[in-house]
Amino acid sequence: MSSPLRRSGTAPAAGADDEVVLVGLVRDLVAQRRTGECAASATLDSAFDRDLGLDSLALAELLMRVEDAFGVA
Repeated sequence: MSSPLRRSGTAPAAGADDEVVLVGLVRDLVAQRRTGECAASATLDSAFDRDLGLDSLALAELLMRVEDAFGVA
């Protein structure tokens, strides 16, 4: 399955499903910081700290990735 993660400085493709992009960003970050098993369980209802084990530094990283992916600052 291809990752919906966008490269820095590029906006999502027209018509991209925002939820899929967002969950993909979270899963990619969790996979890099934790285990792939935990990343696969990430959903829109997952708690960042309790369910996914993300700390405040990881949340700051996630925020930057979301800003890049959606072209906001």
